Amino acid sequence: MHGWRNGWLLLGFLALLLTGCTAVARTAPDPQPQQEAPAVQEPTPVPAPMVEPEPEPEPEPEPEPEPEPELQPGPVVTVDGTRLSGGSVWNEDVLYVRLQELVQALGAELSWNPQTGGGSFLWKREAVCLAQTAEAFKWGNRVFSLPAKPMEAGGGIYVPVYALCQGLGLGMLEDTQWPHLYITPAAGDWSVPEGYRVPVMMYHGVTDNTWGASELFVSPSDMEAQLQYLVDNGYETIWFEDLSRIDQIEKPVLLTFDDGYADNYLELFPLLQKYHVKATIFVVTGTIDYNSKNLTSDQIREMVDSGLVSIQSHTVTHPYLGNLTREAQEEELTQSQLALARITGQIPYVLCYPSGNSNQITWELAREYYRFGIDMNGGSYYTGQDPYRVNRWYVPRGTSLAGFAAMIG
Repeated sequence: MHGWRNGWLLLGFLALLLTGCTAVARTAPDPQPQQEAPAVQEPTPVPAPMVEPEPEPEPEPEPEPEPEPELQPGPVVTVDGTRLSGGSVWNEDVLYVRLQELVQALGAELSWNPQTGGGSFLWKREAVCLAQTAEAFKWGNRVFSLPAKPMEAGGGIYVPVYALCQGLGLGMLEDTQWPHLYITPAAGDWSVPEGYRVPVMMYHGVTDNTWGASELFVSPSDMEAQLQYLVDNGYETIWFEDLSRIDQIEKPVLLTFDDGYADNYLELFPLLQKYHVKATIFVVTGTIDYNSKNLTSDQIREMVDSGLVSIQSHTVTHPYLGNLTREAQEEELTQSQLALARITGQIPYVLCYPSGNSNQITWELAREYYRFGIDMNGGSYYTGQDPYRVNRWYVPRGTSLAGFAAMIG
């Protein structure tokens, strides 16, 4: 029994073993030959795209300077006796002068800022303002137009001269024969306070060597006594342009001398210098440089340059104006004015009627070319009266000091 049992056990074990092997064979894969892993290839480097460098910015071109205007020389310019060294220039049809020179000749000071292209100066206590960008200028609260803007040329600022002078009320006289422009403030536009008494004294010659009508020649000793009286008694001798401030002058007096005799230089002028008083001499221009009895151009210039003598017009030939035609009168008035401007550099603005003779035509022409017209007699002048019929006191030879004091008192 035991042997049979042991045999069956042995057979069962062998079956189980075979079954397990078969199962193992079914479940275990056949070993595959090991393959080498494919080599990992390094990626081919891709070259970076070519980047063009940013171009260096080109420098901004320097702005082209404004071309200098094509200027043509203009007439000589004299302002109140001072000749402008730069003269004047034409740009197209506008006449310019250098602003700095004009302002200096007027006795003012220019303040100009090149960065802003503008500046100013004072005229009659009010600011005059200009700018290179404006076809206008301002004077105080008033604005005046210009035909063109101020321009820069030759290192300076130039301004249209006619419009500027007209706006500022400056007198102008053109000499077309000898191209010259005269500018004189006193010959321009200004006002006179009214209601003030002004003794205007009329003389002719000052000498003891009389000729012709001796009463026309005051002796030098009497002349000196009269000047001494004025100084001692607080009188202020003035010119006609000083009438603009007559309200500030307590005791004014105007000394006038007719015809333009040489003794006005030889005898009168030293007395004016001694006492430092002013005088106005009305000159007949046709007699200048004529003979030893009349003033010369050099004598006239010297007296004007002294600051004590104002030279004004007494016509060319000393005619009776009321007997002449309008054309002849105009010739007498304009040519005497031009002749004196050429000598003094200043425009005469006062006309003395020869022998006191005049008519309606004379007064009309005087208003066109002058600021005042002067008669011979009639006593004191009061401002506000007709400025073309100014009265005077006649001082003949032999007038006593008391008589003189009565006239001016």
